[in-house]
Amino acid sequence: MATADINFAEWYESWAELHRAIIEVEIQNFANIPLTGGALLANKGITRTSFIELIEAGSREAFAWSQNKPEAIQSGVELCARYNIVIKAVDFYVVVCAKAYQQTLWRESNELSVCIIEKSKVVDPDSYDDWVNGGCASPMKIQNIVKTMQCCKGDFCVQGMMDTDHQPKVTVRFWPKKIDQLEYRGDTVDQSGLTAILDHDDTCHSGNAWDGAGGAYMGGRPNTSTSLEINTTLIVLFVALVKTFLSAWEKM
Repeated sequence: MATADINFAEWYESWAELHRAIIEVEIQNFANIPLTGGALLANKGITRTSFIELIEAGSREAFAWSQNKPEAIQSGVELCARYNIVIKAVDFYVVVCAKAYQQTLWRESNELSVCIIEKSKVVDPDSYDDWVNGGCASPMKIQNIVKTMQCCKGDFCVQGMMDTDHQPKVTVRFWPKKIDQLEYRGDTVDQSGLTAILDHDDTCHSGNAWDGAGGAYMGGRPNTSTSLEINTTLIVLFVALVKTFLSAWEKM
């Protein structure tokens, strides 16, 4: 009987690893200034690989956050990461927020937002809820194709891209607008090439969550009522089936 239990436990862990939500975030800093004082604000999930608090000029770093285990309800990983920069003696935050949900028959779309915002406008920089409910740009639902979000302030821009599956990679790129501020480790890029890279719609908003001046959370919370009922029913039936199988095995 112990052998059957161990095999089932191993099978479940393998199944859980395939279905749990995992977000890997890679931050690429192409500017000649560092991203410092990083902080991770996680609403759901646990550490998979260590968070990186410093992204040096011209470097890239990555970290991953994972769902603990698949659940009967629509669950997953929800996080924001923020870094400090200084633009013309003004302190700013560079922020990325991402959500991914576990693999189910009826899975909600991933969500992504990126922004650059003055520190003086932020009341509580350690509040995950404030960032996702208007503090950062309205989130983009990542459905069938990967799109680029972009937010620019002063001479710098942050771009974000996210895969569409339940274990997505989020790529964040921090760019200068001017070629003399570029710290690029790769192919040669001139000013026209840099301008072309930044030729995207700006998703920054005019207001923020703390002063009530626009910037409201436009994406809304996922409507999970239907998927919750379907997923819960399927998992309950599955558990009942496993219990029946184990009970029959013990009687053999």
